[in-house]
Amino acid sequence: MKKMKSKIFDILYYPFRVLFITLSTVFFSFYSIFLFSIKARDDHFHWMIRKWAKIILFFSGVKVKIKGKELLSTDSSYIFVSNHSSLYDIPIMISALDYNLRIIYKKELQKVPIFGWGLSKTPYIPIEREDPRKAMGSLDKALEAIKEGDSVIVYPEGTRSKDGKIQAFKRGAFLLAARAGKPIVPITIIGSWAIKPPNRKIIYSSEVQLIIHQPILNEGLTKEAEKKLMDKIYAIIAQPLQEREKCLTI
Repeated sequence: MKKMKSKIFDILYYPFRVLFITLSTVFFSFYSIFLFSIKARDDHFHWMIRKWAKIILFFSGVKVKIKGKELLSTDSSYIFVSNHSSLYDIPIMISALDYNLRIIYKKELQKVPIFGWGLSKTPYIPIEREDPRKAMGSLDKALEAIKEGDSVIVYPEGTRSKDGKIQAFKRGAFLLAARAGKPIVPITIIGSWAIKPPNRKIIYSSEVQLIIHQPILNEGLTKEAEKKLMDKIYAIIAQPLQEREKCLTI
């Protein structure tokens, strides 16, 4: 009965959610353009984007439970590596992690009116995946950001999962990890797929769990070690998802 009431509420509230999310995103996109037109510090942007993420989650009825935050140091920068099954993964991670975060995103997003214009002004890093040379240039920018003390979010699946299950990892994230020599933090996001499943218009009120795993130190990796690390991190991230799936099928 409670779930039925929640679904009815989500259906009735959906137009208002879309309106609030759109207005918030437009406002913060213009704010980004303004900030960088006056050459504001990146710190101002990172503060602002965390506010945007929290507003988006609030209007969407998404609650995030964070586990393992005590494993991180506020004095360090990291490469955060996470599974990816929803557009909401980005605001979830931005709101949960109190770091100046850089995100590597698909350059074609810059073509989206207003949102794309604002995105192009941010410190986030566009990547042209179809062009290997330009993609490597994006990784170089990410490396520079890490050297300056920022952390980077990487989704090594390359694209969002259509069914919520974790996909195979691509090598790019681990090229970045190998060259950066920074701690890698595996993160498991559980439940974000259910907020807005593919081919459904409704945004569903949801509770999401974000699990921060023990940072993994590295000081440069050989190709062989890089592959082993990729497999290790995949297993760490996948385990809580697989355990949850088992519980749901019992």
